Amino acid sequence: MDTKPSMDHRNKLKENISLTSQLVKRLQQNHKDYNRITKKPLNFNFGYHVLSLMVCFCFIFYLIIFLGNTVFAESEVITKLDKMDFSDFITWYSILIVFFYIFSYVIINKVAFKTKIKKNFDRLNEIIEEKPNLINQLKTQSLVPEDYWNIYALNKFEKYINNQRADSLKEVINLFEQEERHEQQIKEMKIMQSIQQATYKKTKEIAAISWINLLK
Repeated sequence: MDTKPSMDHRNKLKENISLTSQLVKRLQQNHKDYNRITKKPLNFNFGYHVLSLMVCFCFIFYLIIFLGNTVFAESEVITKLDKMDFSDFITWYSILIVFFYIFSYVIINKVAFKTKIKKNFDRLNEIIEEKPNLINQLKTQSLVPEDYWNIYALNKFEKYINNQRADSLKEVINLFEQEERHEQQIKEMKIMQSIQQATYKKTKEIAAISWINLLK
């Protein structure tokens, strides 16, 4: 007779932890989606930058030839270009390419960002509207304290219940804290061992150098 209430309590606790986990996962997913949608500037890989610079190079080269043969065909600008040293021409040409590329990059980013926001406008509104509702659900429905509203802790909690290592929320939290302290101690021990090994190695090196100096 004592087992059934305990089982019922454990099942209810398991369901509540599962509900908390679902709400937290939804919040985290919304946060990821929001950051992905609103992130700027856009990330272009190295190949894209090289290709873009080549396009800028060809475009400006074509533009110079086109304007030189049409708009500025009989202008002093062409005369000055003809008299310009090759090294000076390359310098100004490179500056023009870089300036045009940076300008294009900024424009492309702005256009792409606005397009991305427009495309995901409904999802953004959904995320903004959902956030207070999800937090309110967690505060009113979850038995789990706010400090443990993360997937790592909640997965551990569910594991303890499933493995019958804990029957109450207090036991679950105590078990989790014990394991965390134990893992922290192991990490600290490993760090200390690494420091000791490095110190021992350094001491051996110094001793070896000292012996070599004595033998000289």
